[in-house]
Amino acid sequence: MPPVNSERRSALADTAITVLAERGLKGLTHRAVDTAAGEPAGTTSRYFRTREALLQGVAEQCAGRLAGQLENAAIDNIGTLSMEELLDRLTLLVDQGMTANRARTLAMMELFLEGTRSAEVRPLLAAALDTVLPVLRALLEAAGLRPTNRDVVSLYSTINGVVLTLLTHSTEALGLSPETTTDQFVREALRAELAAVAG
Repeated sequence: MPPVNSERRSALADTAITVLAERGLKGLTHRAVDTAAGEPAGTTSRYFRTREALLQGVAEQCAGRLAGQLENAAIDNIGTLSMEELLDRLTLLVDQGMTANRARTLAMMELFLEGTRSAEVRPLLAAALDTVLPVLRALLEAAGLRPTNRDVVSLYSTINGVVLTLLTHSTEALGLSPETTTDQFVREALRAELAAVAG
């Protein structure tokens, strides 16, 4: 068997994320990815032999991309971020999840929902979580915090909850004042969570 072209595999995984975000799990097929990627029929199945492998590729790609974002926000000088700088970085992360990385966010939400029904998908989400949580911990530690495992999971849950809420509801539908911007809503939610972590 010839060696795997990792760049092409990654590009196909990115295309699969877009297909999943636009069409849902029922619309995610090898053929749909081939068509969306402009590749000959059968290309995707050479890199992801089964549907489970395709879903795994999507989950791994989503987690890897998010972990990379968190690393970019976290690293460098551990312990030197102020709380406001940490808030800035987390708010930007949430904003990107709803704009530039919207497709990835929607794809992960599709997998989250499917994970409640499918024993096939659940382990993929657990593996994705294992990729993201350590980097999220590093981001908290960059602000001089000493988070427990519960703190890290709680922040992760808050971020996902805020993103899902804002993707599916307008600020008006949520009953927020007309002056409340999305950015303000995000910052207030994250500020409350970080205050709990800081004790």
